[in-house]
Order: sequence, then structure tokens, then C-alpha cells
Amino acid sequence: MGDITESIEAATVIGNRYLVETPLGRGGMAVVMRVLDRMTGDRVALKQLLVKGPPATVDRARMLFERECRTLALLDHPRIVRFFDYGVDDNVPYYTMELLDGGDLTARAPRPWREVCAIGAWSTETSAHAMCAARVTATRS
Repeated sequence: MGDITESIEAATVIGNRYLVETPLGRGGMAVVMRVLDRMTGDRVALKQLLVKGPPATVDRARMLFERECRTLALLDHPRIVRFFDYGVDDNVPYYTMELLDGGDLTARAPRPWREVCAIGAWSTETSAHAMCAARVTATRS
């Protein structure tokens, strides 16, 4: 497998279905974009793997990305985005998930301490739910 590059622009169609509208964020391995699902008319978030390097690096990144996708597909929790679809476009994997239109979290800081405590409790519960699903995924892999 060759390099997975970062040449994604607005108006690009991914998987012959998802029309890229705007980037939402970027991490070390992937980019998340707001896309229009041309089949349903819904706006969703699409996460696409973007990794450069030797084949072993790219293969490992792809394996981790696919594991993340399988784990997310198992999750059913009100505070975790819903998984919708997985695909490969031009040998580059992607998956779609629920789009949350809440803005950038850094714009919402700082928060009152009671709210931060409540968010911490929600996060702990949600993380426990996700960890149980990840354990199931690892066991099945």
C-alpha cells in the first residue's frame, strides 16, 4: 500500500456518496470533515485516514483506524456520536458518524466549576462504556 496523502478539498466526493463541505479538524492520523450524504441529504461528519510514511507505518495506522471504526460501531450511548458507514475511497479508508453542530469546545471555556464537575462525571461514565466496547472489539479481533 502506498502513502495516504492529504489532498482533500471542498466539493470533493468521497466514496461516490459524500460531498466534502468543510474541514472540521485534523489530528496526527486523520482529518474530520463536514460532508453532505448525497444519498440521504443529511449532513454528517466523515473521518478519513491521512498518513504518510513507509508501508509498515501506513499499514499499522490503517489497522488502528479500522479498529477505532469497529469500536465506534458497537457503541450506543447518548453522549457518544453514532456511527453510520464505513468505506474505502481510492484505497483510503473513511467512516461517517453523527455530526454535532456545537462549535469549538475551546470557545466555550472556561466553565463554572459545577459544570466542569458534571462534565467530568459524564465523561467518566461515557469512557467506561467505551472501554467495555473496546474490550469486546479487541476480544473479537
